[in-house]
Amino acid sequence: MKKLVILTASIIRGDFHTKSIGKFYEFFYEYLKEYEIYHIINIDEPKNLKNYFNKYETMHVYNSIIPEKVNTIFINEPNPGFLIAYKKLISKVEELDLIDDDYLYYWLEDDWEPKSKYDINKIFNLLNYQNSCYALSKNAPLGSFRGGPF
Repeated sequence: MKKLVILTASIIRGDFHTKSIGKFYEFFYEYLKEYEIYHIINIDEPKNLKNYFNKYETMHVYNSIIPEKVNTIFINEPNPGFLIAYKKLISKVEELDLIDDDYLYYWLEDDWEPKSKYDINKIFNLLNYQNSCYALSKNAPLGSFRGGPF
């Protein structure tokens, strides 16, 4: 079975993730059933949001929108910040021995809403380059990493 590793740097946002990550799974999960999926999510708690949300609420929302068959892994360590989150996500991929030229890696921002429903496998098959990470979204069609090197 092919493996798909989805990486998300997330912050606490209440039920906001149902509109972004939830929509991703609503639109694309039916096309991803041939994959063994690992969704690794780093959850940061910025000080300015701690009065309104918490990581347990955020994990509950994720658990309610991510399909049961997806291997969901949360990283809940201190020291918020995008670069730190990125490093923790990559370290977790290494720790779980999920590095392989045959695996697909998809960078999925927690606040990007998919633009439309389509067969995402067509994109994966078209852009199947070794050592790349895919990221597509409504607000940044090529993603913050431009689908570039992982």
